[in-house]
Amino acid sequence: MTDYTSELVIRELEKAQEPKRSKMLALVECYKPQILENSDNVKHLGQFYIEIKLFYEHRVSE
Repeated sequence: MTDYTSELVIRELEKAQEPKRSKMLALVECYKPQILENSDNVKHLGQFYIEIKLFYEHRVSE
C-alpha cells in the first residue's frame, strides 16, 4: 500500500511548534509517502478526507 501526502501538508508541518514538528516530520521520513504536487488529485484527496471526517472543511481552505 502506498502512502500519500502533499507539498501543502509538509509546509504546514514545517510551521508547527516543537516537539510536534520534529515528531511529524520524522513520521514522514519513516514512511516515505509519495508527495503529491498541488493538483486536482490533491483536491480530490482533501475532499475524500472531509467526507470521512478526517478533516473539517474549514481546515482545507487553509
